Amino acid sequence: MNLLPFSSPLEYEHLVACETPGEAHWFVFRGDELLVEMGPTVAPSDDLRVKARPAWAKLPLHKNHNWLGSGAARTLYLGRLAGMQCWAAELPGGAEAPAGMAWAGLRSLFTVLDDAQFALAGRIAPELESREEPALRHDSSTNALIRRYRRLRDDGA
Repeated sequence: MNLLPFSSPLEYEHLVACETPGEAHWFVFRGDELLVEMGPTVAPSDDLRVKARPAWAKLPLHKNHNWLGSGAARTLYLGRLAGMQCWAAELPGGAEAPAGMAWAGLRSLFTVLDDAQFALAGRIAPELESREEPALRHDSSTNALIRRYRRLRDDGA
């Protein structure tokens, strides 16, 4: 079954709190860029809007929740995707990518990043970045998560 790129992944379980943090995929954003481990670039891209795409891309996978150090403006538990915990983090605009990783726009990661991870990143990112209060059209637990994140973000700003 083919799903639209930003539809909710079938194996995604929306959760508001993490009882026992463990190994997790991290959706780390710097503005509209996502932190990923990338393979070599393939030129030319099949999309005229993207000059070159990486051959593959993976989200950071860490057991230690302190791997970003004190650089994260905020972190947020998203839930589980295919049984794996997922966290989001926001880094400031000038943040450097950790060794072995790079910042990439979502468009360049289309068809390169895992489909479910891409869908989750694309669904959540615009709402996390927004300073306004757009209408939330997700299930109630995801809406609660986004509202909680916004409150934390705005209290820290």
